[in-house]
Amino acid sequence: GQDHFISKMKFDKKGKMWITTLGAGLMEFDTAKRQYINQYLLEPGDGFKGGTNRIFDMAATDFPGQEDILWLVADRPGLTAFNTTTRTFISYSSDRPDSRSGVYKNGYCLYFHPEDGLWIGGIKGLYRYDRRLQVYTTHDFNYSFPNGCISEVFDAYADPADATGNTLWIATWGCGIYKYNLQTKKLEELPAWIKKSLRPPGVSSYFCVLRDRQGMLWAGSSDDGLL
Repeated sequence: GQDHFISKMKFDKKGKMWITTLGAGLMEFDTAKRQYINQYLLEPGDGFKGGTNRIFDMAATDFPGQEDILWLVADRPGLTAFNTTTRTFISYSSDRPDSRSGVYKNGYCLYFHPEDGLWIGGIKGLYRYDRRLQVYTTHDFNYSFPNGCISEVFDAYADPADATGNTLWIATWGCGIYKYNLQTKKLEELPAWIKKSLRPPGVSSYFCVLRDRQGMLWAGSSDDGLL
């Protein structure tokens, strides 16, 4: 069934297992009984065919008052908070591309930084959601590529090689991979060996990044598989 198109799994602070899916919303899973026990749709009226019930990622923060909150990014709405106690959704999205009060349309990935708060990769680039519930887009990316494809961020990976936690690898649709410094809020120059491995911007899309125990950086792409 559609509930098996799983995009992410996570245990909350109470030990409950939550699963996000592409088409069947958010699922609560009982690990003892090995079965789904509850399902929650962002837009119930769309059923299993609506793009609104395609959830790509979820995350939690350690901020006071957010102990019961799971943050979700989806096709629509882009950013949503799900309360695991009340079992209700609150949308933090916007229909305006220039809005500073919500994520525009699609959201694809989440990363929580203890000082900066929640970072969201979406259709208009990289957003930061602070504790006062204000969202803004960073403007350090190069938007000169065709169709503005650099704006679509599919992964924001915190590099474990950086003990400060300030290095994010940004994987984009059609415009390559970028190294972003959370402290300076700037893109950093890529090492020559990485540049050599990547296709020119606009040729291939990248969806995920991972560093292994030996220190090697890996990337998953649409055209070249695993790099």
